[in-house]
Amino acid sequence: MALREKVHFSPLFLQFIALLRGSACRGVIVEKMQQELAPANVSSIESRYRSTVQSTSRHTISLLKEGSKASSQYLKAIRAMQKRNGRWPLQLGGVVILGAAVLHVGAVFSGPGLIAALGAPPNIVESAMQGTWVAPVVISSIAMLLFLVGFAALSTAGNIRSLPLSRPLLYATSAVFMLRAAALPVILAVVPTAPAQVSLFEVMTSILCFVLGGLFWVGLRRTRGQASIVGS
Repeated sequence: MALREKVHFSPLFLQFIALLRGSACRGVIVEKMQQELAPANVSSIESRYRSTVQSTSRHTISLLKEGSKASSQYLKAIRAMQKRNGRWPLQLGGVVILGAAVLHVGAVFSGPGLIAALGAPPNIVESAMQGTWVAPVVISSIAMLLFLVGFAALSTAGNIRSLPLSRPLLYATSAVFMLRAAALPVILAVVPTAPAQVSLFEVMTSILCFVLGGLFWVGLRRTRGQASIVGS
């Protein structure tokens, strides 16, 4: 025991021993790392990584497709709802115009009484009374034009198949109706004797023209940017 207590190791020797121990530990660590990074293990790691990436990519693509499909269906539903909500003015205006067209056709066959009730000018009424060709031709032409406008309105609303140039025709008709409705107030304001000469029929006609022109304008604006809507 006394001999052991007198043994002293030099600092250089102790550093050498520590260096050997550290080298041994590093060797074990390097050996473990080499085993982990062996070519077979690296290839298996790469294979697992690639399969994981591919699986994740497929899942992501599937989710994106489902999301795109759901968004497309949602947009279609919104557009269909907008179409259904926006086409009723065209439907109402078209039905009224077609009713007026049928009334004009009936006036051709009924005689001068209904022609006069429709507000025809005196020369047209006189032609109907005399049985000349002027009244039937004029009233039939008006009826054909009304039928064309009514069918154009229903075509744009999607109730019948698409007709060419239906939207430009409805825009022109709306403008004509609005001008016709605005003409009466202007005449009443400009001509001093006009109020005494204006009949109730002329006032009602102006109001009807204003309503129809407004219906066509609103319906066209609500279905703007669309071709003739196919009714569901």
